Amino acid sequence: MLWRSSGTEAVLPDTTWPEDVVREFDDSVADHCLIPHPQLKAIDAAVRQARVTDFRSRVTAEQAPQVAQQAMSALGLRCDGLAEDLVRVVHGFLRQFGRDKIALRLEIVDRATCPKFHIDNVYVRLIKTYSGPGTEWIWASAPDEIQHAPTGAILMLKGHQHPRHSDAVRHRSPQLTAGERRLCLVLDF
Repeated sequence: MLWRSSGTEAVLPDTTWPEDVVREFDDSVADHCLIPHPQLKAIDAAVRQARVTDFRSRVTAEQAPQVAQQAMSALGLRCDGLAEDLVRVVHGFLRQFGRDKIALRLEIVDRATCPKFHIDNVYVRLIKTYSGPGTEWIWASAPDEIQHAPTGAILMLKGHQHPRHSDAVRHRSPQLTAGERRLCLVLDF
């Protein structure tokens, strides 16, 4: 169990990242935070067998286990450890930013869904690519130097609604080759 009820309040588990690093990101003018995270075993094979589609929901800590299962079912995904990781990341994001509810999108794509570099109109967006190439990002001051988030890593990006957003980093979906797929989790508020 990844969370337990303590009266009417959920007790969230430890996050999957160092909270002080993300707190520093949130309090600073830095527009991105990249946290290495291992890739799940057998995820690539599961993605090849799944449907190219997306699942969207608003989610609370209490709903996270059920929503993770619903998302995996909608995509036809069967992979040991994926539901648990989804819940862990959702819980960590909720707790890190003191939110009761966030937007969740889990998608399998076979093309670049956002091919132009941009900044989202959110407070913070978390992107975790489970399979396929990771999100690309650039510094506004060096637009020809494209950076790539490693597969499995957690990338947090400040959006226009963040009070310390500095327009320094823009991101996009990577181009995919024929037959290539990408499984991506997006959380934001």
